[in-house]
Amino acid sequence: MRNPGTSIATVAQNILAARGKPFDFQAFTLSSEQEQQEDSYAGLVAREIGIPHNFVATDAYVRAVPSMQRQMCLPEPCLSIPERDPFQELTKLCAAHGRMVLTGFGGDPALYFGEFYWLEWLKHGLIGQWLAVQLHYVSLYRRRPTFYFRQGWRYWQKIAQSISPSPTWINPAFVKRMDLEARWEKINADSLDQISRYGMGNSPYWSNLFAWADPGYSSVLVKHYFPFFDLRLINYLIAIPPVPWLVKKTILREAMEKRLPEAVRNRPKKVFDVHQNYSQVMQEMAGGWISNLLSETPILPEYVENYDLLALLEKPEDITPGNRFLIERTLGLAYWLKTHQSENIYTHKNTVLI
Repeated sequence: MRNPGTSIATVAQNILAARGKPFDFQAFTLSSEQEQQEDSYAGLVAREIGIPHNFVATDAYVRAVPSMQRQMCLPEPCLSIPERDPFQELTKLCAAHGRMVLTGFGGDPALYFGEFYWLEWLKHGLIGQWLAVQLHYVSLYRRRPTFYFRQGWRYWQKIAQSISPSPTWINPAFVKRMDLEARWEKINADSLDQISRYGMGNSPYWSNLFAWADPGYSSVLVKHYFPFFDLRLINYLIAIPPVPWLVKKTILREAMEKRLPEAVRNRPKKVFDVHQNYSQVMQEMAGGWISNLLSETPILPEYVENYDLLALLEKPEDITPGNRFLIERTLGLAYWLKTHQSENIYTHKNTVLI
């Protein structure tokens, strides 16, 4: 439960209390030693609105060694190995208390202004709208508008630097057959949309997130709802002037005045990094269960060059926040194939079948 998740929790608690009927509403948070301040914010809000606060400690998951005994029948390759995924444990914890979860996913792209908005608008051909926003600002505040050009350019450069190259450990024949290089270029070209409200309705990342959270995929009997993806809200946030309402999430902060503790309402934006020991831990495990998993999955070399992946894991300096997620997805694919191969649910050639 993070801000804007804390805002959702506060509003939902008020609505439920106003109905005057018994209800069981609880907070659930992923907790980490690297995010102690964020954990304290979540706990502060839970105490303030009077709901129980549950959490799952995430630090141990980076060292988790999967059993390779299939725990559930996933319909497609996993985003990561379930036993290494704290979100899976959090979902199970939620299911033990209820059948519905309200999440704060989407709050950042929906509400976060960033200084790059003018680049985003120019990308979408909204020059006229951009000029209208500046005129609105002048008429409203009677002063020269702030364009954020310098900050916007720096943010654009940061996005460009954060784009990861395509994985070097994918089988070249598979890359050619599936035209993966072109797909990767398309993903990178749309990278700005993926972190903004303009991509909330069409970015594959978010639609995949909905699918992964569905009980039909996870086999966990709890339904996730995503309030920030309500199309009415997205259309509203696209329509309003970003200055001043989306600067530092002003519209949300003002809406939550006297509803959230001031320390939470006015806290600065926090960017969460990859676990600080991830690279070192992966190097330590490369010659153990990771090597065994790759070598004991006969069909995997049709998709992955095992040697190249292990060589990467042996060099912690080459493991970046960008390719960390690609590494976990590759291991998730290997795990899915390994735990299903005894059931012969795939062919040996070009197509994986379920």
